[in-house]
Amino acid sequence: MNKHSFPMILALLSLSVLTSCGAAKGHMTGTVSQNVDAQACGTLQVLRNLVDGLSGEDVYTKGFKAKDAYGNQITPAVDYKAETKALLANNTAVVKANVGDYAGSKRDTGVKQTTAAKKKILVTVYNSADNFLSSSYVPALKYYAGLLNLDLTIIQGDGQNEANILDNLNNLDTYDGYAFNMVKTNSGSEYIKKLGTANADKPLVWYNRQPSDPTTGIIDMVSMNYNAKTFYVGFDAAGGGDVQGKMITDYLATKTKAELDRDGDGTLGYVLCIGDIGHNDSKARTKGIRKALGTLKNDSTDPNTHQTGSVKVKDGTLVVEEIAESEMKGNDGSTWNADKATEIMGTWASSLGKKIDLVVSNNDGMAMGCLANSSYPASVPIFGYDANADALASIQQG
Repeated sequence: MNKHSFPMILALLSLSVLTSCGAAKGHMTGTVSQNVDAQACGTLQVLRNLVDGLSGEDVYTKGFKAKDAYGNQITPAVDYKAETKALLANNTAVVKANVGDYAGSKRDTGVKQTTAAKKKILVTVYNSADNFLSSSYVPALKYYAGLLNLDLTIIQGDGQNEANILDNLNNLDTYDGYAFNMVKTNSGSEYIKKLGTANADKPLVWYNRQPSDPTTGIIDMVSMNYNAKTFYVGFDAAGGGDVQGKMITDYLATKTKAELDRDGDGTLGYVLCIGDIGHNDSKARTKGIRKALGTLKNDSTDPNTHQTGSVKVKDGTLVVEEIAESEMKGNDGSTWNADKATEIMGTWASSLGKKIDLVVSNNDGMAMGCLANSSYPASVPIFGYDANADALASIQQG
């Protein structure tokens, strides 16, 4: 057995259990891979370059555009945006036709064991229950840390209180570098304050959540310019939203009005699972979906601001309406909450019935949460984002 096939087997077993219990009445139709391995390895590659004393362009080219001193080079494209000091991985639509290329937790063969001196890195994770981070990102971090000879200490939060992470950031002077993932994107200054003057010259990589204003989305360049060794590693959020939107419209173009419009009212009604209304990635995905379906109004990602759109289908055009949307915030205040998606899917199914023709989610965790509700409308297509193992297994099953 391939050692990387185990997560897929677990995902298939989980899906089998859901189906046998009668909870799963549908399967994922499509998702978006944000190349998690490129992101996780990229976060550590930047830190490896910095602790090795690299500076200037070498920090974001060695191991990316060219091989580093140990012969390593990340295979997928990772582009550098100088204006925001960000390294961004590309996105790919994943549907049944190509899901086999992404299933099985394949690791990047362009990265191999280094002979570098071991360095200590402190990593924070905003929420230990976040499906994408816990099932995909953190395992990838641990894998590539071993190859790049970086000793990781990982501190995980609860997704709601920044203090649950900050209060556990101790002995910071014993680390050679830091990789921070905040609960709130406007908390950069709190982490910088915690580092203090003693660690002001050490490498810092923000990852997955770039410091920014949660309302406007404007990047917090004060936190990004903490020192010359501060960078962000993530993925092309705006581009990813467009990929998700196009994946959905490509699918709809292969179906007839009769196949899509369940109640025959001439309208394609969709519901939208919003991850976090203050998160740039969530905003980008909501915008990409609405733009593709024609429901984007005044360029707004506000939950209640949208308009009537239209979409081309196999035998003509369908009017499109966003008939319901909700930020999936748990009772504990955590966002991107899959359990909340399960709950709200039940409410939507009860109140909207056959008006629901399509379900779209800002991530796979919430999409799978929707599918876990026993009232999920059978055969209704559902699209997510992240290419988590359980979502990929569901696409294969469907």
